[in-house]
Amino acid sequence: MRARAAWWLWATLAACAAPARLAVEPEPWPAADALFHSDPRWLGGDAVYSVDLGGDRILWLFGDSFVALDAQRDRRRSVMVRNTLAVQRGRDPTRATIAFHWQTADDGRPAAFFGDDGDIGYWPLHGIRLPNGPLLLFQTRVRNTPGKGLGFAIEGWRLVRVDDPDRDPQQWRWREVATDARPRDGVIGTAVWRDEEHVVALGTRGNGPHCGFLARFAIDPLRRDADGALPMQVWTDTGWQDANGHEPTIVLDDAGPECSLDRVPGGWRHVHSCGFGATTVAERRARDVTGPWSAPRDLFTPPQSRGERPFVYAAKAHPALDAGPGRVAIATPPTPSPSPTCSRSRASTSSTGPRSG
Repeated sequence: MRARAAWWLWATLAACAAPARLAVEPEPWPAADALFHSDPRWLGGDAVYSVDLGGDRILWLFGDSFVALDAQRDRRRSVMVRNTLAVQRGRDPTRATIAFHWQTADDGRPAAFFGDDGDIGYWPLHGIRLPNGPLLLFQTRVRNTPGKGLGFAIEGWRLVRVDDPDRDPQQWRWREVATDARPRDGVIGTAVWRDEEHVVALGTRGNGPHCGFLARFAIDPLRRDADGALPMQVWTDTGWQDANGHEPTIVLDDAGPECSLDRVPGGWRHVHSCGFGATTVAERRARDVTGPWSAPRDLFTPPQSRGERPFVYAAKAHPALDAGPGRVAIATPPTPSPSPTCSRSRASTSSTGPRSG
């Protein structure tokens, strides 16, 4: 059984008209979907974050992934690992190539690309490539808890620096970056972007709702790989402050456990799955990333949400893809079958509100 995430193309033009409601017509994108089914052994993964590596290269980051033991593409003969990745060449996925990567354990079986530390594994968050510089990747620390709850527990986050991201990923040299502060119960890196001389990241707290806050790191020590712990600031009611001794202000009352956040004409766009199980794909808008943010507005309902025992989650926009004029690609990874399938959607202003595709 193949693991699938669904892809959509959504036209962004009409979304700039804040007072108007949107009629959204999702358009499947099977030609692009085929790109993510091209490897004989990589059967799928969840999370599905994309990072612009510059030029024509896009990095894809996947969480729990099924990697087959042979080329029969049978999930019954596969291993699930905590993370895998892929590098796409070409921004239009209908014409691009892609190469998937994982590690190989001593016994020859597939293993996570970013290896486990004992019973701690790593799920991907977002990241950023500094121009002509290192690749910075945020990751969630996950502890295995067999027989307890969902079988895992979240234990914070880490920041990884890849010094040579232009090379083949199997030749990457990477290491964890020490930071001088970690919010007591937060995960940082759900969405990441550059703001002048800082890398800014969306963090979340809680477990439904996942309250969103902002943290930032100066680029200069990241680029120089300076010695010592990396200072971190958080956004507060009085502006940016040292994370040590200051509580961050919540800027999104529910950012979602996974989401995307990117600049658009007139401000910022936050895309996420709304609800649980049978979710919708929703967005919020804001003039400034610090808020205030609009209320969530449903864009469309993925068809998987109407299936039997639906569990559709973690919708994200992927603006690095060439989705055509006025469009953006959106992915919705479902469980228990994680691998991207692709679709398109188109929006227009309407007084009737969202409709399902």
